[in-house]
Amino acid sequence: LTPVPLRLRVIRYLFWIVVLSLKFLLAMKIFVSVWNATQLLEFVNLGRETPNDILGLWRSSNWAANFYEWTLVWATAFFLFCADTAMWLQVGCM
Repeated sequence: LTPVPLRLRVIRYLFWIVVLSLKFLLAMKIFVSVWNATQLLEFVNLGRETPNDILGLWRSSNWAANFYEWTLVWATAFFLFCADTAMWLQVGCM
């Protein structure tokens, strides 16, 4: 491995500590916001459904539509979080 001066190593670690700390705080804010949005829109909360409810309701078109919307909202939030992480990785490694 190529030796890295101590000053540059400290700057890199501080950069990543700051970025990952801010990303953690932002992720918590996004998680709460998406959770509140799913509650406000009255989507299905899959983790709060019992297996018997899921077996009985999964054939319902209304439940299925709410489930797909819930999945898309959470998948979009996760994708944007990953894309933001990739952007910071590019900024930090340049």
